Amino acid sequence: MAENSSSIIAALSENIFQAFSPDLSFILTLAKTAGIIFIIYMVIMIIQAIIRIKLGFRVRSIEKNVAEINKKLDRVLKGKK
Repeated sequence: MAENSSSIIAALSENIFQAFSPDLSFILTLAKTAGIIFIIYMVIMIIQAIIRIKLGFRVRSIEKNVAEINKKLDRVLKGKK
């Protein structure tokens, strides 16, 4: 009886797998595509973060230069009065 039930279960599982095989391959393909898109998205986000950090440094540098120029201008304008 145990041999008979195990062979029935094996045949049933094989038939179920064959029945859902086309659907599984589509789902796997869809999952692979979603994974690739997610990886590309993450790479783009990392690149944007690096660009924002560099831009932040550049803005801080420009801000310091403008502050220095303002101080020098104030000195020049005070000297002319």
